[in-house]
Amino acid sequence: MPGLIVAGVIGAARVDDLLRRVFAEALRRGADVSVVAAGPASTRQDRRVRDVVHRWEEQYPAIDVSLTVSREVDAVITLAAASRDGDLLVVRQSNDARTAAMVDEVARLAHSDILIVDRP
Repeated sequence: MPGLIVAGVIGAARVDDLLRRVFAEALRRGADVSVVAAGPASTRQDRRVRDVVHRWEEQYPAIDVSLTVSREVDAVITLAAASRDGDLLVVRQSNDARTAAMVDEVARLAHSDILIVDRP
């Protein structure tokens, strides 16, 4: 059974850099990918996340990809819970102080290994 890498998207964060790292890691490990978008974002931003995930999924047809958008529950709680199912949780660091604090809290509460992708 393949492993699972969880890509945590907080708020309206850009996802290309994050997914580049996630898919590279999934290829290396022979793992599936679960993208979890949590925290505040608009419907337009959610569509953009779906579109970007779909493009990456098309580029890597051998990797099973799922997408969950969960905006109702706190992002930290959502991503910490999602990490229970994965072998690795990957999140992107942010220049925004609030989001950076959430990344730190997710790292503290994660139930799997965590990889924090540097901000651009």
